[in-house]
Amino acid sequence: MPIELTRREMLSLALASPFFSAMPRLTQSARSSSLDVRSLMNAPSDIVPVGGSGSVSQVKLVRQWKGPFCRSHLTNRGRQSVRIKEVVLFDLKLTLPPTTTLYG
Repeated sequence: MPIELTRREMLSLALASPFFSAMPRLTQSARSSSLDVRSLMNAPSDIVPVGGSGSVSQVKLVRQWKGPFCRSHLTNRGRQSVRIKEVVLFDLKLTLPPTTTLYG
């Protein structure tokens, strides 16, 4: 039975493939902490408002895992619009050399 993928799923796989091809090299070079799917699942996240003064308490970040793939989305549960500067999906402390290139 052939596997059916949507264009969106195919694009997600294409974007994730460089990261997962580098995964073995990253985990071997990490000394005290490892970079694997479990560490990504347990990593904290953050939502940063524009200017640092707005309230993002009503904005929720949801990370849904399907195997090694993470699909993330934001939901504003408040009545006011919120301006967001950035979303930190995975806040990890790694002992990788400064020259390490990560793609995401």
